[in-house]
Amino acid sequence: MQKRKFFIANLIFLGLSFTSPVKADADVDLAGYYLGRDNLAILTSGTYKDLANPNAGKSTLLLQHIDHYHGMGVHSYSGAKEAPTIMDTNANNRIPEISSLEAPLALTLGEGLYADKLVSNRSDSIYSNLSFQFVDALEGKPADSVETILLNSSAKRWNTLMKDASIGLELISATPGLFIGDDKETNVLTPGNTLSGDFLGNRFKPVFWVAKDAPVQTYTAEFRLVDLNDPGKNGGRFYFDFTNAEEPAAVGENAVYDDKTGALSIQDVYVDGQHYQVQLEMQGGDSWVLKTATLMDKQYHKSPYKYDTATMKLTIRSVKAMGKYYRAILANTGNFVFKLESATEVSIHY
Repeated sequence: MQKRKFFIANLIFLGLSFTSPVKADADVDLAGYYLGRDNLAILTSGTYKDLANPNAGKSTLLLQHIDHYHGMGVHSYSGAKEAPTIMDTNANNRIPEISSLEAPLALTLGEGLYADKLVSNRSDSIYSNLSFQFVDALEGKPADSVETILLNSSAKRWNTLMKDASIGLELISATPGLFIGDDKETNVLTPGNTLSGDFLGNRFKPVFWVAKDAPVQTYTAEFRLVDLNDPGKNGGRFYFDFTNAEEPAAVGENAVYDDKTGALSIQDVYVDGQHYQVQLEMQGGDSWVLKTATLMDKQYHKSPYKYDTATMKLTIRSVKAMGKYYRAILANTGNFVFKLESATEVSIHY
């Protein structure tokens, strides 16, 4: 009992210490995606470190992660550093991000204008907040606000305002049967065309949809941001993936802490291309030992958690404990004894 109380105390303490930015998000109406320009002149890391940034000055789609962005489909290099080729996209160009291991965004039954269609409804996936806005919307807030922290993240790489820009959203291609509407029209953008005007100056909320009887498959839309005044500042290509397949039945809680036994049970842990059901047995107040790891023949959960063999850390995006959800990182200290490194209370679960 003493061990379990110590773990709960750790969760509460760590939650109080680290949750302020996450809690603040519940009170701040952020868009899911922002549009900005890349201010970075010289690459500072990776294979092409010290070369000119091929994405500098380009219009860029920015996936919002509360206190930082992920640049999607940025211009990048390939080939030898001595003679690189510039590409109009990069490896991180899909929503949901490949690294997240999430399935394509679900298309589910709509309502109102879309009552007879399967549409891109908001879900517990961070990628499903399909709202787009210029970074300008984050300007002018208090220095310690979520908006200002986000705007100036990555050493102010993405904080150039877009107020004087004229940006269009080009739909390069789409899987036949996938359509894009908004709250007023069911078809506002078709392949090969560009949506322009002040739609991005406000908050644009597209609705992706297919017919109720459309073939069950993955549907993909390929986009880029175009600068209507200067094509040299056009953004790179990025993709949104959707599916009208029903979710597997087994997509309940992927991680649960048993406050009676102190055990951690995880439905689906992804390790080096394999999926495992994992049981961790409490060894101390903030540590567990691996009890069982059962190899599965397929992905069990819609969003499996990942064990990084390089850092020897297990990231649990949401573990249910005492009726709340926590993002927890467990570090393997040797012989698969995992020590709690951090725990942050979150308002949604995966």
